[in-house]
Amino acid sequence: MCIGGVESALRAGFPAIARRGRTLDACTSVTGVFHVLRINYDKPVEVIDQTRPAHLAWLADEVAAGRILLAGRQESGAGGVLITGDISAEDAQVIIDRDPYTLAGVVSYERLSFNGGIRAPGL
Repeated sequence: MCIGGVESALRAGFPAIARRGRTLDACTSVTGVFHVLRINYDKPVEVIDQTRPAHLAWLADEVAAGRILLAGRQESGAGGVLITGDISAEDAQVIIDRDPYTLAGVVSYERLSFNGGIRAPGL
């Protein structure tokens, strides 16, 4: 079920959105599952940087395939964050397992999964 309009926002429990007059017409589905993959550097940055070129090449392939939508380093420098497309938990684990950082044993991952019930157009 997709939510649209101020009244629908109120009924769905989004009063702040309704007060600002925003609508949620852009959502498309509540069945999609997206994942926030938090990368934690387990080795010094100098060690991480040795694997970085392979990680960046792998990342470009994942983005091109649509499995990763956004990626970047954490502002703190302690790791990175990947936001997946609408994929299964099993596919998210495959992404983690194939990352050259994982294969080199220099990072650990945390996965937070959520349904993409409200989303921007095109997602």
